Amino acid sequence: MKEGPRACFSGLVIIAVMCSTVPQGRVPLTQEMVTEEMLSQGAMLLAEGTCARCHSLDASGTNLGPDLTDDEWLHGDGSLEAIRTTIIFGVQRDQIKDLSRRQPMEPMGQMMLGDDQINALAAYIWSLSRGVSTKVDVDVSASGMGRMTVLEAWFSVIKSFWDYTRLTQQ
Repeated sequence: MKEGPRACFSGLVIIAVMCSTVPQGRVPLTQEMVTEEMLSQGAMLLAEGTCARCHSLDASGTNLGPDLTDDEWLHGDGSLEAIRTTIIFGVQRDQIKDLSRRQPMEPMGQMMLGDDQINALAAYIWSLSRGVSTKVDVDVSASGMGRMTVLEAWFSVIKSFWDYTRLTQQ
């Protein structure tokens, strides 16, 4: 049986999903919705959050996580929605396709992210892989992003799961 913070976080996500109610529909993230502000926020999230631990500060990958700057996608098709889905649900150990990397990715990298933050991170990663934008240098000591309450974060997890479930059942 799993023990520790990962197991606790995963368990809480499952509980939150099981207790969810039906939220309003979410518009799928498209290329036309991506703004410079989103890209800047996404760069900050990648650098300040847990992403850089496995994918590196410049998203070029490490022995724990794959390169996010190329056009080779191990999980999903590289679309904004596929990247968003991977961020939300993570990659479990049995889903890892590159056997040289055996570190699973926890849902949202164990960060408390709202929809706007998930969209910004997905947009930034998508833009790096397409050469749409260059890597943004981020002062990781400056925290320009707002923090969410635990309740807001759990609602976001529930809403994102419900949206994903509805999209896959169509």
